[in-house]
Amino acid sequence: MNWGYDIEQRIRDFLLEEDPRFKDEIDGGYHWLQVPSRLSRFYMRDVLAYLDEFYPKTVSLLDYGTGTGVFLAYLYSHGYTNIEGRDSNLHRVEVGNKLMKHLGFPVTIMGVGENDIYHIRGKWTIITMLDMLSYLPFDIPAIIKNTKQCIEPNGCFIFDILEQYAKPQPNLWSRQRIKELLTKEGYEVKIISSLEQTGDAYKNLYVARLRS
Repeated sequence: MNWGYDIEQRIRDFLLEEDPRFKDEIDGGYHWLQVPSRLSRFYMRDVLAYLDEFYPKTVSLLDYGTGTGVFLAYLYSHGYTNIEGRDSNLHRVEVGNKLMKHLGFPVTIMGVGENDIYHIRGKWTIITMLDMLSYLPFDIPAIIKNTKQCIEPNGCFIFDILEQYAKPQPNLWSRQRIKELLTKEGYEVKIISSLEQTGDAYKNLYVARLRS
């Protein structure tokens, strides 16, 4: 199944039927299935382009904080099959697994506890955390340290985070600080996309590749 407007609309219709409350998120502009979707291009297209350039389709990937699994569906439709998702929002996990069944995609989303992000177990080549680290008071250094233990050599951690402009802002990270944290843990750091936010911040999409 090739990704395009038709499948986006099919997924959108399914999610709204399962839970009409999703409409508020779609209309608010930050749901991935806002059609056409600026966020879909930022998260999904740009991550896929990186994976296609550097990794085979058989690469193992965990999408943490996957929600209803839209990104997993996107990857599967592009030939990535060794993928799975986890999320602490059990309602979205339930809906996401129904969505995979509806699409006929053999992809599993697992429900986890809220603190599992600091105690992830398993090994993958790629771990993604998209559109999540900016919105809760996460301990970012602890997440980076724990996630490293779950990534195979030459694998990578892909995530986005809100960052400050030149004028410092409360609760926002600086690019320098993020790079320092990642470098300290043995990553080679690259920003593959930037998305300006309204007001005082922007999002950077990082690829942190673990040196062998």
